[in-house]
Amino acid sequence: MVRHIGLLPQGELLAPAKAVAILDMNPPLRASQPDESGVPIVGQMAPDLVGFVELNDDEARAVQANIEDIRRRVPHSTTRQMSHHAIRQYVALPAFEDKPLVAGGPSMLKCSCVGFVLLAYRDVIQLIDDSNLPPIPLNRILEIWPINVQLLQLAGLRGQGPWPVHLPGYVFHAMGRERKDLPYRPRSGDEHFDATQQQ
Repeated sequence: MVRHIGLLPQGELLAPAKAVAILDMNPPLRASQPDESGVPIVGQMAPDLVGFVELNDDEARAVQANIEDIRRRVPHSTTRQMSHHAIRQYVALPAFEDKPLVAGGPSMLKCSCVGFVLLAYRDVIQLIDDSNLPPIPLNRILEIWPINVQLLQLAGLRGQGPWPVHLPGYVFHAMGRERKDLPYRPRSGDEHFDATQQQ
């Protein structure tokens, strides 16, 4: 089961079982924004699974510009750990939410790890057809995100479910396809991704 997703910074090299820097929404957002000491915040992960989307130079610049936009608009967190303060940056349903702080003023962006990736690619390619996402029950959500149910409610998952949530596995199913076959329409069970099986 795929539990998390992020983006490799440009120039980051992969090697088996090696931890790499990633840009992700954990929460908090770890996308090279400096913390109070000026040290960039990036995630570290030894990925079990890697997906790629071939990008030309213009597309790569568009993705980078989108990441910069996300960084500016997600409320800053002074913590590197999951907390009630950091959860202000996070929303699971919908995958991202862009709301004005005050009427007519600047907006505040919140997103899930999948929402972060989808927003980064938004001007380049639509990876997932979210018009009819499969409903995911609470027990499956807790397998994917083993956190406090109260935090899930803060992230937009209210009630007992099931919910039409964007899951990390869906992105890998999308990346395993030709561009002409995108956006990918997720099916029940796509929270799992077997990289050894041909799509």
